[in-house]
Amino acid sequence: MKILTTLAALVLSANLFAQTQVNEEFVIFEGEKGNGFTTQVVHLKPDDVIKEFKTYLKQYGGKVKAKGNTLFVELAEIDVISSYPSNVYAIAETDKGNHTIIKVGFNLGGNFITSSEETGAKAKVLIHNFADELNKENVKKVLEDETDALKKLVSTKEGLIKDKEDYNKNIEKAEKEISDAKKNLEKNASELKEIEGKISAQKSTVEAAEKIHSKY
Repeated sequence: MKILTTLAALVLSANLFAQTQVNEEFVIFEGEKGNGFTTQVVHLKPDDVIKEFKTYLKQYGGKVKAKGNTLFVELAEIDVISSYPSNVYAIAETDKGNHTIIKVGFNLGGNFITSSEETGAKAKVLIHNFADELNKENVKKVLEDETDALKKLVSTKEGLIKDKEDYNKNIEKAEKEISDAKKNLEKNASELKEIEGKISAQKSTVEAAEKIHSKY
């Protein structure tokens, strides 16, 4: 399950986290037309939402067919809704705002139930509980991931500060070496001038000695 995050998505999830809403609308489920309970799930792609819903419905049995962003469960025994088995249809898709919406229909006795019925009201609660639990889990995961990302950034910053301190020390060391080298260069020039004078004087002494030696 891949968690999707952006700053806008985080703001959206904060609003949804405060209150998961379930609405109803007319939906076409694989050729079947009827009432669907719709709600928004944050930070997940449609296919991943279907996988999560498939896992959620396993507890109620039935023959499951899931493909991509659609799900069909034949004769699921959802006792929290009714003592009679129902066919469950689900579609997950993105809306115009690129938000993931899951639409779920419950066909009980040949009819898609609505919240105006007792069974429909219970179905609405089931969808709410599923989405609310998943949203809380996703928001928690996002918080953990973003906190880890922040820690890594802070760690990188600390490393850069340490590097900066090392670079400054290297610069100070280099500047001292340059300063010392300049002083040594001046000393070298003075010593060079002095030795050149001594060499010149010694040459004169040697020449004088050679003249005296040539007379013998």
